Amino acid sequence: MLTVTAPTQVKPFLDYTLSIVFDEWLGQEYRVEYKDCDRVIISLDNHSQSIQIQTNFIIELECNEISAFDFSDHQVECLFLKSLELGLEEQSGFKDKNDIPVMFGSPNLKIGSNIKIDFDLFGTIFFMLSRFEELVSPERDQHDRFPAKASLAYKYGFLERPIVDEYVELLWACMTKLWPELQRKERTPKIFVSCDADTPFDPTVKTLPRLLRTCAADLLKRKSVTEALKRIQRYHFNKKGDFRFDPNYTFDWYMDVCEQNGLKAAF
Repeated sequence: MLTVTAPTQVKPFLDYTLSIVFDEWLGQEYRVEYKDCDRVIISLDNHSQSIQIQTNFIIELECNEISAFDFSDHQVECLFLKSLELGLEEQSGFKDKNDIPVMFGSPNLKIGSNIKIDFDLFGTIFFMLSRFEELVSPERDQHDRFPAKASLAYKYGFLERPIVDEYVELLWACMTKLWPELQRKERTPKIFVSCDADTPFDPTVKTLPRLLRTCAADLLKRKSVTEALKRIQRYHFNKKGDFRFDPNYTFDWYMDVCEQNGLKAAF
């Protein structure tokens, strides 16, 4: 079994992150011991080697108010760890990988009888999964949403990369470098298909006044008798609960395609 020794003050953040990494991703049994220390140390029963990981970001989370955090360009410098120079290139998750972005700490990884990671690997995973920067940043778009262009991932060019997966692969590569007998949990991908039904029916045929107004526009503005007649037909059939002529009503097709592919449809 793995033993994770960690600073006491990072417990609220690390409990969550470890459960995601070891339970959901890697499927490894582990126990956590919180002590007065300054880094995370991972060891395996009956082995002398360990992986030592910096915790500078998650320690700051505990020691500071949320308002103290500033993730602007001049406060956070993103450096890159050259993954193919780690001596881990034979590990399955690291063949032909690009350099790995490092935000909290130094892009150094020392491999020997023990492995030392000089950046906050678990803190970065927590930062990305919790979307912490969205909480502290005041930037919002016209719909009061945090814009992707305001994120560190966009500013440093890794918005489209699964950075948390890459960090887990890095950790697993380190673990199997020291303990090759470890077996990883097999994960089976699933597809979840959802349909956002904002306008399920043609709104121009919802009421008679709306129909007449739109048909007048078809005739006078768009010069299309055909479109006006189709709209009248649509109004007639929609009122009877028959939506075969409604271009917005695609749900029967949608559900048929999902069923043909063994997928459940969500709306």
